[in-house]
Amino acid sequence: MGLWPLFLKRTVVTSEIINGRYEDVSETLKDHPTLITLNPLVIAYEVLEDQPATTYLITDKLKMLFFTTQTQYMARAQHDGDRLTFHVKAGVGVTSTNYWICRRRESPETGVEVIEESHVEAPFFLIFYVTKTMKSSHRNLLARLKVKIENKHKQPIYNNTS
Repeated sequence: MGLWPLFLKRTVVTSEIINGRYEDVSETLKDHPTLITLNPLVIAYEVLEDQPATTYLITDKLKMLFFTTQTQYMARAQHDGDRLTFHVKAGVGVTSTNYWICRRRESPETGVEVIEESHVEAPFFLIFYVTKTMKSSHRNLLARLKVKIENKHKQPIYNNTS
């Protein structure tokens, strides 16, 4: 935890409605590698075996102003019932705790709502960039998750015209 005003805290919430079965969405949230690789910034990840919980070393490709760079960070996954939590520690004191949940939607709208709530702490000069980048990449991640799950149950169309 950094000292205010050098470090600032923000909350970022993203969500998506997925037209799929609750069980499929819930199982996908428990599949850490799938969630990690659906993030458009991720270019590599590895499991850190020497950690007490499921911990990953993740490499992201970031665009900053006029250049592109890579950054690595650790993410520890933790399950608590139907909630998945990622505890993230990145460079220069950036930390986040990301809570992922899914819930069934009732009529008239059906499907499953996936909600991610991220509590971010970063140096004051990076907080805007970190939250902006997180919002964008996690919206994209959820859109990819939606496509993955919704396409899982699509039946191929067979057209025999002969």
